[in-house]
Amino acid sequence: LLAVSHDGRLYCMDASGQLRWSRRLEAPASSRGPGGGRRSRRLYAAPLVDGEGHVYVGSDAGAFWSFDAKGKLRFRLDVEGEADVGATLGPDEQVLFAAGRWLYASSRDGALRWRYEAGAKIFTSPAVDARGQIYIGTQGDALHALAADGRLLWSFAAGGDIDSSPVIGDGGEILFGSDDAHVYALDHRGALIWKREVGARVRAPLALGSDGQVLVGVLGPRPGLRALDARDGTERWRFNVSMSDSAQVGVRAGALVDRAGAIYFGAHDDHIYALTASGKLRWAIDVMGDVDAPAIL
Repeated sequence: LLAVSHDGRLYCMDASGQLRWSRRLEAPASSRGPGGGRRSRRLYAAPLVDGEGHVYVGSDAGAFWSFDAKGKLRFRLDVEGEADVGATLGPDEQVLFAAGRWLYASSRDGALRWRYEAGAKIFTSPAVDARGQIYIGTQGDALHALAADGRLLWSFAAGGDIDSSPVIGDGGEILFGSDDAHVYALDHRGALIWKREVGARVRAPLALGSDGQVLVGVLGPRPGLRALDARDGTERWRFNVSMSDSAQVGVRAGALVDRAGAIYFGAHDDHIYALTASGKLRWAIDVMGDVDAPAIL
C-alpha cells in the first residue's frame, strides 16, 4: 500500500499496516529557502506503480520522483509548477504527468522525452486511448488531445474549468466533466457525441459502471452521484447525499466499481457509501471526516 501525506512524505506499508519505508520529497535546491534549508511541501498526487514495481509520484515541491519497490531513489526530475495530479503510463514506455501548465513525458528511467504547454493549469491525470492518443483537461476550459510524441492534435472548448480527469469509454469515446455543470462525450477526432447538464460542478474523475453506465460525482448545492447512459448521456438514476450551500462541497473523488457491479464512493458529508448497480443504497458508514480517495483492496 502506498500513500502520500500533507507532511511531504511518501509512505509504503505492507498488508498488515506495518511501515516498510517512507521518503521525504524535498524541494529542489533552486527553490529552497534562505541558506539552502530543506523544504518539502504537501503531497496530493496518487502514486503510480508499473509492472516492475517502480513507483512514480509528483510533488508540490516542483519535482517528480521514482523509487524502486524497496524505496531506493531511481530518479528525480525538477519541473516547472506543482506536480499535484496522478501520473499515467503512456505509449512507447512513457510516463506522463502534469506540473503547472505543462504535460511532461519521460522514459521509465527518468529521461525527459518531451513536454507540452497547455496554456493553463492542468488539474487532471492524463488519459490514453487504444490509439495512443493522450488527453488532458485544463483550467483554461479546454480538453487537449496529443499524439504520442507530444504534438497537439486538437482542442475542445468547454464552458468552464476541466478538473475532472477524462476517462476512455468502452466505445473509445472521451468522457469528462466540467465546472460548467456538464458532462461531455467526444470522439477521438474531437467531435462532440453528446453533452449532458448535471446541475452542479463536476470535479471528480468519471467512472465506468456496469451495463454502459457513466458514474458522475457532483458538488453542491445537491451533491451526489449521477449515472448517465454512455450512448447518449441520458440520466438513468441519481443518488443524493446531504445538501450543501457550497458549490465546492460534495463528491470530489471518482466512484469505484467492483466485479459484481457494486458502486462505492465517498463524500464531504463524512460518509462512505455502497450502492447497487441500479443506484440503491446498500450501506453507508460515518467516518467523521471528508472522504476524497476511497480504494478497493
